[in-house]
Amino acid sequence: MKWSFASVGLIVLGLVGLSIIILFQNITTNNENDYYLLKEVTEASMIDAIDMDYYRESGELKIIKDKFVESFTRRFAESTVFASSNYTINYFDIMEEPPKVTVSINTGIGEYTIYQDTTDYHVANTLSAILEYYGKDGSKTSSSYIDGMPLVMKTFTKTYYSIPYSKDGKYSVKQPINLPEELEHKNIYDAQIFKVESKGSITEQGELLYALLNRDIDWTRSSTDSTNFNASNSGVDINNIQKNITVSNIKGRECLTADECRESDYWVEWDGTGNPGTVVLKLEITWRYKEYEYAEW
Repeated sequence: MKWSFASVGLIVLGLVGLSIIILFQNITTNNENDYYLLKEVTEASMIDAIDMDYYRESGELKIIKDKFVESFTRRFAESTVFASSNYTINYFDIMEEPPKVTVSINTGIGEYTIYQDTTDYHVANTLSAILEYYGKDGSKTSSSYIDGMPLVMKTFTKTYYSIPYSKDGKYSVKQPINLPEELEHKNIYDAQIFKVESKGSITEQGELLYALLNRDIDWTRSSTDSTNFNASNSGVDINNIQKNITVSNIKGRECLTADECRESDYWVEWDGTGNPGTVVLKLEITWRYKEYEYAEW
């Protein structure tokens, strides 16, 4: 009889031991998976949430809180789509600047009964993360700084079309030009016209239409303002524009008088000789500017 009880005891003890082994195996597996998943998702979400406009303007890292929460929740849900566990995500102490987050993942692994004691077990992982970067590029000399900001000299080239009219075939153009939209940014300094090159008069209808469409964008004065350098749209046709013109004294400069500066900070000048009428001169203008930059992180 005693051996029967001993056998039953061994079976019960084996079942209890098996339950404990399965419990700790699940705890260990879930804990390891959750830790590495939490680490990778947190890093990726913080990078997703970087405010790039703020970085370009100030050189400092800042994350967007709502964007981090959205990115983390989406990434974590996509990574655990096949998991049967119940996850609870808690966000603590999210700082936008400097970037610092604390995230806790509570994983429910289910109920286990060990020796008539049924308990719902959970595994919690908490991670605090700080996003670091190399910071300002200190390789440049102080002479290239503005208020401590590192600057890089760059150039930008764009095609323009000057459309003057002349009654006698002698062209003397002083034309106010707009700063390109690409250079209208807070981290760009000291933009100036570096070089102006003539590419000759145009000969194709498609390029003429492009020139007319962009004239109001590129130049300060409207196309409806008929001046010595701005022919009326109604009089410009590929069949009557002048194809041959000799260009000289071409240059770009900044405004020289108060009246000029009120109209535009930048001017283009050129002289030319040809036949009377309207000419559409293709210009290639190179701008030089300083851009505020930081080292890659």
